[in-house]
Amino acid sequence: LRRLALVHPIPAGHDELRRRLWRSLLACEGHFAPLQRLYPGLEARGPSSLHQQIRHDLSVLTQSDRFLSSHASDAQAQACLVDTLERMLNAFVHQMQDEQDVAGSYVQGLHWIALAFVEVLPDEAEAFAAFSLFITRCAPVYARATMDGLMDECLRILDRPLYEHLLDHGIFPERYAYNALLSFTGCRKVISQQDHLRLWDVFLAHGIHINVLCVVAQLIHARDVLL
Repeated sequence: LRRLALVHPIPAGHDELRRRLWRSLLACEGHFAPLQRLYPGLEARGPSSLHQQIRHDLSVLTQSDRFLSSHASDAQAQACLVDTLERMLNAFVHQMQDEQDVAGSYVQGLHWIALAFVEVLPDEAEAFAAFSLFITRCAPVYARATMDGLMDECLRILDRPLYEHLLDHGIFPERYAYNALLSFTGCRKVISQQDHLRLWDVFLAHGIHINVLCVVAQLIHARDVLL
C-alpha cells in the first residue's frame, strides 16, 4: 500500500479512495471512533484560550494563493470551510489542554495541516480524528520542532554550491524554509491542491521527514534564480 501511494498517484476526482488510503496509512483505526465521539463535546466548548491566534492564522490562510485557487469560487463554501477549521483547531486545543499538553496544543502551521484533512475527509468529526492522530502520533514533536540542522545537512549534501551561497549571505533555514516546513508545503503558492494532496499521500506513506526533502527539492529547482 505504501509503495502504491508513491508509484501510482491517485487520479483527480477519486476522493473516496484517498480518504480510505489516509485512514489506512494512519494505521490507527482503533482510535478513530473514540476521537470522533469525543469531538462534539470538545467543539461545544467553543473558543479556546488560543482562539485569537487561530483566527489570525485562518485570516492569513484565506488570502493565500493556494487557498484562493482551490476554494475561492464559492464564497459560502469558503466561509463554511473556515468555520470548520476554526472549530477543529479550537477543539484540538481543548483536547491537548485536557491532556495537560498546553505547549503542544497549537502553533503556527497547524491550520494548513488541518486544511489538508478537511479537504480529504468530508465528515468534520472524522477529519478532526485524523488530524489529531496525525499530530499526536505521526508528528508528536511538531509543536516543539526546531531547525536541528537536518535542512542544512540535506541541502549541503545535495547542492553544496547553493548551500554555501545561502550561508555566505546569512540566509538560514529559519528564514527561507520555516513556513514551508511547518505547513507541509501547504503555503507554497506554486503547488496546486491536487499536487499538494499527492505529496500528503507520500508523507503518510513514507514518513513526515519527506517534507524536508520536498522543501530542499523546491530550493534546488529555483537555484538558477537564487545563485
